[in-house]
Amino acid sequence: MKILFAIFLSMLCSSAVLAQRKTMENYLLIARNMIEHNQEEKALPYLDTILYNQPYHKEALFLRGRINSNFQQYQVALTDYLKLIKIEPENKEVMYGCGVVRYHLGQYRMAVSTLRRCLEMTDRPTNTAYFKIDPWHHQAMGISTVNHMGIEIWNLIGLCHYQLCEYESAVVAFNEGMKIGDGSADLLVNRALAYEASGQIDFAKADYTSALNMVPEHESASLNMMQLHSESEQLELVNSFIASHPNHPQGFTKRGLIHYNNLDYQSAEKDFEVAFELSPENNDYLFNVALAKLKTGNLKESEEYFMELVERDPHRAAGYFNLGNIHYALKSFEEACSYYTLAIQLEPNMPSYLYNRAVAYYENGQQEKACEDMTKAHLLNPEVGNDFLIKYCSSY
Repeated sequence: MKILFAIFLSMLCSSAVLAQRKTMENYLLIARNMIEHNQEEKALPYLDTILYNQPYHKEALFLRGRINSNFQQYQVALTDYLKLIKIEPENKEVMYGCGVVRYHLGQYRMAVSTLRRCLEMTDRPTNTAYFKIDPWHHQAMGISTVNHMGIEIWNLIGLCHYQLCEYESAVVAFNEGMKIGDGSADLLVNRALAYEASGQIDFAKADYTSALNMVPEHESASLNMMQLHSESEQLELVNSFIASHPNHPQGFTKRGLIHYNNLDYQSAEKDFEVAFELSPENNDYLFNVALAKLKTGNLKESEEYFMELVERDPHRAAGYFNLGNIHYALKSFEEACSYYTLAIQLEPNMPSYLYNRAVAYYENGQQEKACEDMTKAHLLNPEVGNDFLIKYCSSY
């Protein structure tokens, strides 16, 4: 009887396992179908369920890693890719995905190592599509598969070296990519940036010119080429760029910055507003609008924009700093100190943050705290706060 009962239990367990496996297979089919129809976000819960029940399911790990990478959830994607590499250390697609997310996470040394390993691996049949990204402006520039992405791999290696200020190594990597691609406008632009950063301006100009000869409408080449001209020439060039690219926010941003640097804050505000309207998801454009409104004295709207910015990006210290400046201008010194404190918590070694909080503390009647902050600011930058310390802090 006991034997029959044990056999019955075994059959039940076996049936349950088979049923679960069938369910997971169905979930995988559903997830694949959703991904094929650009419904990646809806596919994620199915992949999560599969991996909860089968933590080392290779395809589910790969798909979830790729989706999270596309959603810029790079740390989450990296966890899945690293788990996959342990299971399949020779999987080129996984290695490439790992290299890409390491680049976006700022892990440039590890990204170079990972991408070089990727180059050494044998190509495998695949239909997996990847977006090639312009890292300077985050625009998709085409689609390829990993088997045809030698150019893009060398490009990413070059960009890693660029971020590490290893400009010669960056140029070497971009050269390797161009050997494969018979010339690429994007690689030329990136190589030009490396030349420019290393002070080789003539080489940079030559590469920008070559890129524009190859692709006359290349926005990055046009905008970066402007940097190598005088300010008056830059304004003329950016006006021409805006006329031919009226829906491109970077042209308006560039012109806005020229106006801002010339203290023409009203013109800057107008251009920054257009850039933000064209790309409302861009936090840098939102910051520019908010700052220009602060400079033109439109404190109410500036505060609204900065509040939106810190809600979107709560780790952006400059957002809290400028909210402090707004409240200081409104003589709300206690609120100003609170915002300056938030900025200092995120970036504790910024002399300007400490200086402004010191002045706000003083205006709020907290002289001891003011002198503590001003002393710290002065230690960080001896050109800051000396007169204040002599006048108000001799007894501290």
